[in-house]
Amino acid sequence: MSKRVGLRTIGSIGAKKVVCPCNRADGFETGAKANFWLVEVTDPYTIVTSNPTPYHGTYCARSYDDTGIWKHSLTGTNTVKWLCFRFRIVPNPDNPPTGPSSDRLLFVRLTDGASYWDVSLYVITGGALTPRFRIVDDDGGYVEGTRALAVNTWYCTRLRLHTDGSNVTSTLYINDALDCELISPKPGYDTFYYLFLEIVQWTFGMDCRTAIDNWCEVDGDVDPTCVLPNVCWG
Repeated sequence: MSKRVGLRTIGSIGAKKVVCPCNRADGFETGAKANFWLVEVTDPYTIVTSNPTPYHGTYCARSYDDTGIWKHSLTGTNTVKWLCFRFRIVPNPDNPPTGPSSDRLLFVRLTDGASYWDVSLYVITGGALTPRFRIVDDDGGYVEGTRALAVNTWYCTRLRLHTDGSNVTSTLYINDALDCELISPKPGYDTFYYLFLEIVQWTFGMDCRTAIDNWCEVDGDVDPTCVLPNVCWG
């Protein structure tokens, strides 16, 4: 037995209650995206049941059109946000990727009340380079991840963003291990404004798309970890 409370799901296993830590969660188990996603231009992802096999349940999201964006506003006054999701590189899909190669997976927009500033998560690809993550800020600061990303492998990807009024610290974990961290001096940019989810797709000897599953967003410094309860996904 379970029920939805706000954006959290409370379930029970026997007499023990299980609480999902996510303020927003989307496992795509309705066969569509959750209703908190807003569409800009067009849908960047299509919801699929195979190629790849979903990490959890029946459905996952696979990149489709790099002109599209999903987005939603970031509410709350906490100075820390966690984004946690499963990420997978999908080689040789049913159809070649639509549009040119693209490598930005998501970006988070912050504001000082008058202007905006972004922190982005890229997947660096091209040529014979083994794909890796890269964190990039709007001032040109960046750091590359140390973990090579294999195809046909689901990775637990967790991005922690912390603003303290002077710096914005972006820390990336892959499968619970630290991958890279970028500290960006940015006084005054202490309000989270919007999240934008894009896609990654490219060709270097083979057409590749990417897939995501088990999306989780936490408002506050509560680490969702890679072992989230299944009640988060329906």
